[in-house]
Amino acid sequence: MKEAIPIAELGALVFTEGVPADVADMAVTVLLALGSVARPSPGLPGLLPCRVDNFFRGLPGLWVCMDPNCSELAAEERGVICGKMYSQPIDACGGGARVLELFTCRNCGTAYGRAYTDDIDKPHDLWAEPGEQLRMASGESAPLEPIDLLLEEPAHDEVAEPASYDLETGQLNPNTIGPRTSTTVAFWTIF
Repeated sequence: MKEAIPIAELGALVFTEGVPADVADMAVTVLLALGSVARPSPGLPGLLPCRVDNFFRGLPGLWVCMDPNCSELAAEERGVICGKMYSQPIDACGGGARVLELFTCRNCGTAYGRAYTDDIDKPHDLWAEPGEQLRMASGESAPLEPIDLLLEEPAHDEVAEPASYDLETGQLNPNTIGPRTSTTVAFWTIF
């Protein structure tokens, strides 16, 4: 419950060596399904509470300014979950804030801005695109990992970890808080 773990890695953590990966993956899937529906009595939560968010792009190609008070919007349109929306990716909106791709949860409709980082354990610098794997003389670089920033108030404050997001630099929990920083919650995406 302290960190997100890709489902593909759970089999190796739960089962001993020598168990084929496909058998371990199937067993973990069955255990998770059984644990989530098994209840000590009706009305109580499952024995194995878990949360899985499936993100999808409800509308093809939609990007949003991360500043809810975006200067590109009319005054009466400001203060919602995001700023101006774009049908094409751009780095920053006219007001100078970062623009990220919009995703929503298929089950609950919660809105997220998709960013990418090179350090998923302690994300700091966030970019709008994943980049590509590069092969250089000094070694290889991998594409950046996706991370989703919650664009609305969390449904459960006790499980949310607020983070500061600098709207201009794209840094998460910057060392120096800039004049245009918002509070967000980061969710690590599992693929």
